[in-house]
Amino acid sequence: MTKPPAGSSLLFGALADSGRIKQRENGSYRMVLKGIDEIDWFTDRPDRVEGIWKPQKLISQWESFFETSEPNAQVSFKVGEERELVTFEMFKPKYNKKKQKFSFKIDAEIINDRERDLVTGLKGKALDEVTLFIDDASTSPAISCDLFEAGLSGAGLSEADLSGADLSRADLSQANLSDALLERGKLTGTNLIGASLHRANLRYANLYRANLSYADLVYTDLSYTILAEANLVGALLTSADLTGAIWENTTCPNGTLNSGTSPCTAEQLNLA
Repeated sequence: MTKPPAGSSLLFGALADSGRIKQRENGSYRMVLKGIDEIDWFTDRPDRVEGIWKPQKLISQWESFFETSEPNAQVSFKVGEERELVTFEMFKPKYNKKKQKFSFKIDAEIINDRERDLVTGLKGKALDEVTLFIDDASTSPAISCDLFEAGLSGAGLSEADLSGADLSRADLSQANLSDALLERGKLTGTNLIGASLHRANLRYANLYRANLSYADLVYTDLSYTILAEANLVGALLTSADLTGAIWENTTCPNGTLNSGTSPCTAEQLNLA
């Protein structure tokens, strides 16, 4: 049986026959998917290895995979003739082997108002042809670092491993974070004015309301990063990887506010 390489980053996918979103008495939502009997896993580049697990195996390792924060997930499905896509924070699932029923709590509010409204509107409706995708988990021990509101202005943190660190509202203005590992980091409201993040890894980081004005983000990996309401005025984003980044009311490098959830255009990024 194929095993994930040590230290690799895993992503997960599954197909379900049908599904339904239910609202509990406390107001939270659960998604129930039926017909899932296996979970496909595959490694992020550069390994490119894949395999199949039973749902119970993913559940048994959930805490070790997502120790620092719950993963983001996406579900694609049909409602009648329309296909929808919902992105949300996913919590540890439960599995009924006999009924092949895979269920989990979801939190759409962590992403944006659109996702919350969409989940609310789909409550109780039949979902067909369901595809589930769960973002990456590390097979290495998670690094947990709490630097909430830390004063690190001008700090030399080049090549530092801060994966999963909580840097929310920290002062990192003018800090040197070039080549740093900040994957899945929490940087909500963080002051990064004039900071160097050249070639840094910020995959899946949360930069909600972060101030990145005049920051060096050249060759920075910002894929699947939350940039909602972030300030990027004057930031340098040449050759940055913005694949799957989440935009909403983001102030673009040229000083304009992007419209709704649309990404900043090449002109707004000063790349045109």
